[in-house]
Amino acid sequence: MDGQIAILQQSRGPWEFQRHPLPDPEPGAILVRISHANVCGSDLHIWRGESAIPWGHRAMGHEMAGRVFALGAGAVTP
Repeated sequence: MDGQIAILQQSRGPWEFQRHPLPDPEPGAILVRISHANVCGSDLHIWRGESAIPWGHRAMGHEMAGRVFALGAGAVTP
């Protein structure tokens, strides 16, 4: 199964959507299937070039909601 990620290469550049294979969760970890993600103010500052963070292959969006999709070995739920 693949996941999708939004990538930004440069300020004010287009957002590229790329597909990547999903990893198996490591021991004690969980894999979450994201159902909703937002672009927040920090993402907009980066897109506008107003951030001091050096440029490179940057994944955007970090405010999200989802459901547990898989558990790694030893991971438990309440």
